[in-house]
Amino acid sequence: MTTAAIIIARGGSKRLSDKNLLDFYGKPVLAWNIAKAKNFFPAVYFSSESKTLLQIAEKYGAITIERPAELALDDVPNIPVYVHAFEFMNNPDLVVSLQSNSPTLPEERIKTALKIMEIPSIQELTTVDAKLKVHGSIWALKRQRLLNYGDPFTYKADIFMFDDSVDIHTREDFENAKKQYTNNSISR
Repeated sequence: MTTAAIIIARGGSKRLSDKNLLDFYGKPVLAWNIAKAKNFFPAVYFSSESKTLLQIAEKYGAITIERPAELALDDVPNIPVYVHAFEFMNNPDLVVSLQSNSPTLPEERIKTALKIMEIPSIQELTTVDAKLKVHGSIWALKRQRLLNYGDPFTYKADIFMFDDSVDIHTREDFENAKKQYTNNSISR
């Protein structure tokens, strides 16, 4: 099965300004999952409308995709963004999104998600938090599911996998991610 990773991020964060650019233990927040993805995927793509984010992603080894402005609005769900990015990929069987603002995502979770997605009947996997709310630190979709998704506001995951990595949206989230990083032995 051929695979590709996609990381998406928009410029102009509303709750925490430039959250993806914040220094997180020596690297911008967005660089962490690019580095982890490179350990598992032959190609790591990064989609954004922000030239600054694209430049930084490229510096850390991602293949960049400039996203059209209409796909970078607040109310645009991720599926159309993934489909747009897919047009620039080598027709992979599996596309795995790693959330740009979850720098404490353990590599072991990525490995587990990939193992689960090897099961032929599993078409989609996404992560949930402790309250079983979709977290999205990992969202894996086989090609047919991605390209024929239907309503992009309704999750169709076959597997919901627990993940406690911090999804950074606020200063408090950022501080919690730093605590999680220092308290756990996550892959660095």
